[in-house]
Amino acid sequence: MKKSFLILGTLFILLSNLSAQVIVYKDKNFAGKSHSYGEGGFDLSGTIGNKTLSSIKIPSGWKVAVYYSYSDESRPVEFTSDVKDLAKVQLDNKAVFIQIDRVAVIETKSAVIESKVATVSNNTLNAAEALATGKQLTSENGKFILKMQDDGHLCAYKFDNAKQGAFVWGTGVYGFNNAKLVLQNDGSLVVLDGNNKIKWSSKTDAKTNANFKDSKNKPAKLVLENDGSIGLYNATGKKVWSKSK
Repeated sequence: MKKSFLILGTLFILLSNLSAQVIVYKDKNFAGKSHSYGEGGFDLSGTIGNKTLSSIKIPSGWKVAVYYSYSDESRPVEFTSDVKDLAKVQLDNKAVFIQIDRVAVIETKSAVIESKVATVSNNTLNAAEALATGKQLTSENGKFILKMQDDGHLCAYKFDNAKQGAFVWGTGVYGFNNAKLVLQNDGSLVVLDGNNKIKWSSKTDAKTNANFKDSKNKPAKLVLENDGSIGLYNATGKKVWSKSK
């Protein structure tokens, strides 16, 4: 029998306007207890309460996906504009828990919205992008994956026949939920928990490491290399930092 578990309903917010906020409401028609959210991972149990979300205000250029499921096969219900009554668009209107699962900045160019969310087939994470829990990067040669595990542990594994293989290396920091890997605008590669607290860092920013006070050394992208290591590259394509164990 396939193992099932209670999945917390999930909210994806893709930002195009950093000053805007998504507002969630306990009652339909944007009424009752409410709370505003920007970029980050959040559990609504401490704000409007679990099992209570009924309507959402969504700024232009943002995307919100809500998960309602008690199994490991959940699929999101996605919205890009205000939702007055979730019960009318969700078959199971007993929708349960909500939390931020993945956040990524998007750019709006005319009528085109370009997502910067890292995909499973991608080996690169650019500045301001996020690799959410359960997501992974795949090396260009297809032999390694970098995975953001649900226990908060960032790990590299061998990848054989489209399956996860032997462990290669990990950060060694874990034991927290709703983690994501982000290459911050200051140049540091960090693993954040659900409250956006740094749990692990490459310490490749100017304030932490004197080697990066020179702006030419500022990391602009992360690459999962063909040997399973990760490298940080500056804007000109020079590797300025690496990790393999």
